[in-house]
Amino acid sequence: MIRAILFITFVLLISTSSYAQTLWGGLAPGPHAVGFKSFHERDNSRNGRPMTVGVWYPAAPSAKAKPVLFKDYLAAKLPDPTDASKKEAYENFRKIFEYPFIAGVNLTDEQYNPILEMPTAAKWNLPEAKGKFPVVLMSSEPESLSVSAEFLASNGFVVAVVDGPNRATQPPDSLLWVEPTEDMQWLQNYALKLRNVDPSKITVMGFGGGIQGAYFLSMQSNLVKAIVNLEGGVFGPRSLTDNATIYHPENIKAPMLHIITPFQQIEDDPDQVEDLVNASLYRAFIKNEGLRHHDFSIFGRVTNKGLKLRGELSDVADKTYVAVHKAILEFLKSAVDGKTGSFTVDERFMPYFSLEKFRAFAGLVLHQPAMDEVKVELGRRFYSGQDTTLVFDLYSPKDFDKKSQLPVIVFVNGVGSMDLHRWKIYRDWAKLAAANGMIGVTYQTRNNHARDDSERLLAYLAGHAAELGIDKEKMGVWACSANVGTGLPLAMDESRRFIKALAVYYGMAQPPPNTPAWYRQDVEIQIVRAGLDFYTLNMGIESFVKAALVQDLHFEYVNYPEGQHAFDAFDNTPRSKEIILQTIDFFKRTLSKDHAAPDEDVLTNSRLWAMIMGDKVDQALLQVKEAVAMYRKMPGHSPWYNHVMDERNLNQAGYQLLQAGKTNEALKVFNANQELFPESANVYDALGDAYEKTGDEVRAVYNSKKALEKLAKQTDIRPQQRDAIRKSAEEKIKRLQ
Repeated sequence: MIRAILFITFVLLISTSSYAQTLWGGLAPGPHAVGFKSFHERDNSRNGRPMTVGVWYPAAPSAKAKPVLFKDYLAAKLPDPTDASKKEAYENFRKIFEYPFIAGVNLTDEQYNPILEMPTAAKWNLPEAKGKFPVVLMSSEPESLSVSAEFLASNGFVVAVVDGPNRATQPPDSLLWVEPTEDMQWLQNYALKLRNVDPSKITVMGFGGGIQGAYFLSMQSNLVKAIVNLEGGVFGPRSLTDNATIYHPENIKAPMLHIITPFQQIEDDPDQVEDLVNASLYRAFIKNEGLRHHDFSIFGRVTNKGLKLRGELSDVADKTYVAVHKAILEFLKSAVDGKTGSFTVDERFMPYFSLEKFRAFAGLVLHQPAMDEVKVELGRRFYSGQDTTLVFDLYSPKDFDKKSQLPVIVFVNGVGSMDLHRWKIYRDWAKLAAANGMIGVTYQTRNNHARDDSERLLAYLAGHAAELGIDKEKMGVWACSANVGTGLPLAMDESRRFIKALAVYYGMAQPPPNTPAWYRQDVEIQIVRAGLDFYTLNMGIESFVKAALVQDLHFEYVNYPEGQHAFDAFDNTPRSKEIILQTIDFFKRTLSKDHAAPDEDVLTNSRLWAMIMGDKVDQALLQVKEAVAMYRKMPGHSPWYNHVMDERNLNQAGYQLLQAGKTNEALKVFNANQELFPESANVYDALGDAYEKTGDEVRAVYNSKKALEKLAKQTDIRPQQRDAIRKSAEEKIKRLQ
């Protein structure tokens, strides 16, 4: 008995070891030998449509069985193979390597013939292993995913592949879903008749366009337990998936594993991803940007392992391929056992891809019909670094002409997220902006680099404004929650005067103690506070509002006492919708030429006092002198109503500084007041008080005498005030002489 077990193990190892060193690469075989059978059938429900079926299955090992050569897979799809037709099939396969996106080479006979003669891990018509096994259904040529099929069969899965006639007979607007879906329906019925298939454990898998049939079958069949989307085109706009009359993704209950390279991730339409409302979606994001779509098909295996045409990248592609297929195996096992909820990926795979469970995020509670008609340009690159490419999505009005140069709103990604820009709430905001005649932009940032990456985006938009059709002098910024920590400094940076408007939703970092921030006055601000939010967060908002009042910023304050954090996504109330529309109107108004904030700062009294009391005395006095000079040139100006022009204003500020012990600063203020209002007795008396405080008795007496001199000539002063100035000046002179 022991000898028999050893012999079987030895035969099994021999049957896979040579292949594992070639196209299998680093993949290790499972416990089963692999059998392969090929059938040519007809679908009588569709006028006898010819159907080529390849079946890989767990088998009982046999040293006598004939190995399947790689060229056998190429010939398996031929209904009546002849030497001529097989030679044509071999040559057609070779020609594909000439395409740049495959390998871009002309293979010589010396390179290509050994590939054709290579023994695979499968053997012809081996007896089936005992028992019933889960099945994986695919729409593909027999050779395309042959390595994947052999690997899964060695690990206890029956893999059935159907290859129908040329798909060019389909309607031009349907691409890859009409006939492949019917083929997969036929294949499902065919597989259920196989005696080694467990009918309760049906799964589907597809690569590239081959995922379409599997995807649509899953919408129609409640027998499907899992979907593996290996770089498949169901979410990309080129696939036109949602054009299908049978497109009902809400019907899919089976979990899906979506393996995706960086290039395809850029192309994916997030709206179609969001449509999987009843399915668990796991997304494996390939990390190496050098890997290509076909690295996961037979063309990649031949290029990277059989021919090693890509140097060091061949090794990276192989290791990633191995990690991906181990993940596929674990996913399928967990799905057919009903344990997908606990599906995880071992840490050793993480250098090659990252795994996330997709969560459907809430969208905007407000919807306008025009939002469904906006133009969307996905995945435009704005930064390419050594290990990262960052993209943004651009949303524009339905009939947008780039010559029109529209205002743009940037929805800030300030938390370092590669997928936040595709959350539904951000996409809905961008669509709403576009539906109202503006351009919306969402974008990626990296962890710990959100500020830098956001600056890169703003610089890109400004530098490519004409090309993108945006007005670079009319840019708005919208930031919410934790993103405000990035969005507020970006908008308040003096070097970004092209940012004209900032909307802040339920998020504000409280400034550190004793370090009051100084904000741009030439930007319009809308602050929206949710009353049910965190107390400390709202304290930050309130601190900002106080600073905004003190500095006389152009801002409007929207308080929503009943609102919770993220009310725009979760509070479907008339008030929420009213505030959202108020924000859109805010941007439309402030980004228009007639209603934007002034390009230069306006010196108000609150702003002046904030500077004086905030250790910005020199800057404040310079600005007040410029303001007084400007106003005095204006015909008909009324200094009584403009209190920046009132001598009492600086006088009061000077005395405040004296009380605070800031005598040097007080002297600067009083001297400036004397310079601005040289005929006023009061300013000389105040200057005398300041010099007395510093111990300079000579200057104190001099300015007190000047006060009495000016008082004798001043006629625009009330008797009570005249008496007070005279008394103050005379007492100082008496005290100090």
